[in-house]
Amino acid sequence: MSSTRTAAAVPSRAGEGQQRSSPTSVASPMNAGQQQQQQQQQQQPTKPKVTPPPRRAKSSSSKKQHPEMVVDKRIVDELLLVCGVIGSNTTTVDEATGQATEKFVPVTDCLNWLQDLQRALRRDHETYRPISLLLGQWRIVSQKLLPLVMSCRYDKAMVLTVCKILVILTKPLSEDAKRAGRLTVDVKSKKVEER
Repeated sequence: MSSTRTAAAVPSRAGEGQQRSSPTSVASPMNAGQQQQQQQQQQQPTKPKVTPPPRRAKSSSSKKQHPEMVVDKRIVDELLLVCGVIGSNTTTVDEATGQATEKFVPVTDCLNWLQDLQRALRRDHETYRPISLLLGQWRIVSQKLLPLVMSCRYDKAMVLTVCKILVILTKPLSEDAKRAGRLTVDVKSKKVEER
């Protein structure tokens, strides 16, 4: 009884396929078409394979669970609601010139929503400030608050409320808050990882 094995292609360290066989293996015969295809493949320059970097093993020391960095889901929902209903950008096209202009249009009770945002920021943790960091990740200042001030610059109460919010958001960070800014806050799983 004789055992026959076909040669198997095993990738080498450089990423190219090589024919490797064991001492007892016998190569299977190839027809002329298969030989031409194999020669063409060997002659063509191979594209380097892009592979993602290997994932680091997550150990308990790499994940930092800090209870003060966890933002409650109800607060996140409230912040999303408030930041979503403050107003929106609308594009209008001037019929005479054909020029498109963007304008921020606030909702009718925008001042009340801004005061709700101000109250939420006052409830923020004094040292770690996860709500302020979350609003920074959402880019609320550049996308909502500043366009609101530009469109409602003559409404003193609204501009004053936005200024109060900006003061709260821009007060100096403590060392713990700076360290917390380097942490990733995962709202869904309540995990905190350092970047």
